Amino acid sequence: MKGHESLRRKASSGKLLTDEVERCYSSPNIALRRYAHLARIYWEKWGCTRVPYTRKLLLILLLVGVVSVFLLYASKDDYDTSSCTAKENIQDAGPNTYTVIVNTFKRPDLLQKSIRHYASCPNVDAIRVVWSEQDNNPPKEGNDSDSKFFSSCADVVYDQHPTTSLSNRFRPISGLRTEAVFNVDDDVNVECSSLDFAHQAWQLAPDALVGFIPRLHRKTASGTFTYRRWWTVVMEGAYSIILTKACFMHRDYLALYSETVPREAIDFIDKGRNCEDIAMQFAVANHTGRPPLWVVGRYTDAGAFDGISTTGSGILGHRARRDDCVTTFVELYGRDPLVVAHNYVISAGSLWAFLRPPVWIEWFAFP
Repeated sequence: MKGHESLRRKASSGKLLTDEVERCYSSPNIALRRYAHLARIYWEKWGCTRVPYTRKLLLILLLVGVVSVFLLYASKDDYDTSSCTAKENIQDAGPNTYTVIVNTFKRPDLLQKSIRHYASCPNVDAIRVVWSEQDNNPPKEGNDSDSKFFSSCADVVYDQHPTTSLSNRFRPISGLRTEAVFNVDDDVNVECSSLDFAHQAWQLAPDALVGFIPRLHRKTASGTFTYRRWWTVVMEGAYSIILTKACFMHRDYLALYSETVPREAIDFIDKGRNCEDIAMQFAVANHTGRPPLWVVGRYTDAGAFDGISTTGSGILGHRARRDDCVTTFVELYGRDPLVVAHNYVISAGSLWAFLRPPVWIEWFAFP
């Protein structure tokens, strides 16, 4: 497990974050209270003082939600893919670069869009595509019909796997030139500036999973566990899981997953076609004893109802299994290794972004 001990030493060296982070609040509730206070001031300024305070806030939140959904459907790609700078083929990438690992499965249109987008980000060193399709060979560079699956802006390499296991996304990869890897689904596009900001946060916490989508687990009175989403995280100001559908991690954690996640957990994941992301969080937390790190950023998610883990079973079936996943993994590990965090990282220039869910589906992520 080369590199694991160095990561463990980094984990024990002190705080996850330093003053170099632009802004870090101890609880998202602070932002919510400020939001409510500003909403009240503006509403009273507009002369609507007869409406009760709670109704004012609810109406404003509803208005923000409607506008956000409208903008989501009214706009297409919000990034520029018309130009890029071709990168030299070098052995070692610079410290500010990272590799993007795209997980895809039989969605060529989304894959093309994902490659086009991430190749346009200036600090992406290379793109590695997890290819698990058994009835189709991966695109081949040089074929005119496959040209849209490659880019002159970044190396695009297809890593073919002999199975359809969801854990393929965490198999060790040879030839990586960067320590940081950004694991992402083909239906999630993170804006380049948010991607760079999250990488900067990861550089301060290379032992953690650093990403954009937080979740929280809870223990019930009966001893089982529940899995909670956006609004629970926001209202309680706590999270213990970062989803790997948009997440930075150290490249050594690919080997960590393959070597330490119990075989029974892998079989459970393959049988249910779900929860490899939770298993990665278990593996990292069990190894470091540290919590993940949530970065607030801008991204789009086209997989709310047709994600890699939700196709066929539907989104309701997908969510129903998450509780069982957490409970099963705790049993297999013999303890609950997940660590609850109360901090998040946000750019000082985009504090307003936290005042609304990042994508429309999160508005309905109750509880």
